[in-house]
Amino acid sequence: MSQQVKVSGLEDLVATLREHGHDVRAGLEMVGRAGAEVLRAEMSKRAPVRTGYLREHIGIGDAKIDEAKGQITIPVGPNNKAFYGLFQEFGTRHHPAQPFMRPAADESQAQVLAAAKAAAKKLIEGIA
Repeated sequence: MSQQVKVSGLEDLVATLREHGHDVRAGLEMVGRAGAEVLRAEMSKRAPVRTGYLREHIGIGDAKIDEAKGQITIPVGPNNKAFYGLFQEFGTRHHPAQPFMRPAADESQAQVLAAAKAAAKKLIEGIA
């Protein structure tokens, strides 16, 4: 389980990249990863700390890109080495929940979108 950074409405960016002969997938991934990094940092900051291992193993997964829709989705959350982050998030019958992923996603939504928007603007300015 991870949170997902989903950036859509990038049709104009896709058209601009194609018009100038740039790699659409690479451009969309750069925009999505800019937002995903903001969420990753917020999750790491909010993760429960006992040893610091969970905090150090929150990462960004592989991007799923839909060029036709102008949409990119990137998973963000604990990697396989820190699978127990899910137990922290949702709790178990022996351990109460200590949510950090959902609150991070909820609280950083505006910053995630701002980072993606800034990356798109920088990309467009760099090719125009």
